[in-house]
Amino acid sequence: MSNDKLAPTSPAARVEGDIAQLKIDMAYLKGSALEGLLHRKIRRMVCGALALRRSHLVQSPMREPDQDFLDRVEDALDANLITEEQHARIEATDFILQARRREDGAAVWVAVEASITANAKDVQRARATANALRTVFEVEALPVAVGHSVGAPDVEHAKASGVRYLVAAFPSPPEV
Repeated sequence: MSNDKLAPTSPAARVEGDIAQLKIDMAYLKGSALEGLLHRKIRRMVCGALALRRSHLVQSPMREPDQDFLDRVEDALDANLITEEQHARIEATDFILQARRREDGAAVWVAVEASITANAKDVQRARATANALRTVFEVEALPVAVGHSVGAPDVEHAKASGVRYLVAAFPSPPEV
C-alpha cells in the first residue's frame, strides 16, 4: 500500500468535473427519452419516408427481439455468414423493422440508429447493420439514421453512404 495521497482537488475543478458528468448524463437521458418516444412512432415514420407498408418492429430498446429473428441471426453466425462483430452490431442496433416496399411488395429490412444529434457514427452503425441484415436474410436492407438534429456535413456523409436521415421531433423542455 502506498502512502502517496492525491492532491486535494480545488472546488473549481470539482465543479467542472461535476458539470462534465452532468452533460454526459443528460445526453444519455435525452437519447433514452428519444428512443422511448420513437418506439411508438418509428414504424409510421420510416414507412412514410421510405414508401414501405406492412411493417413489423422486430427489435427496439423497449422490447426483446423476436425469437425467429434471433434464431436466423444466430444461424448465420454459426454458418460463418456473419462475423462476431456483425452479430454484436445487429444486437446493438436501436430499431430493426421488417417491411414490404409499397411499389412491388418486396421484403426489406430496415436498420435504424437514433440519437438526439445524429452524426457520422450513427450513419456508419446503420450502414453496418443493414449490410449484416442483407447477408443474414438475403434481401434488401435499408440503413436509416434518426435524430432531433444533424449538422450539414453529417447529412452529406449520410447521402454519400446511402443512409437515409430522418428528423424526429423532440418536445421542448418546460420553461422554468
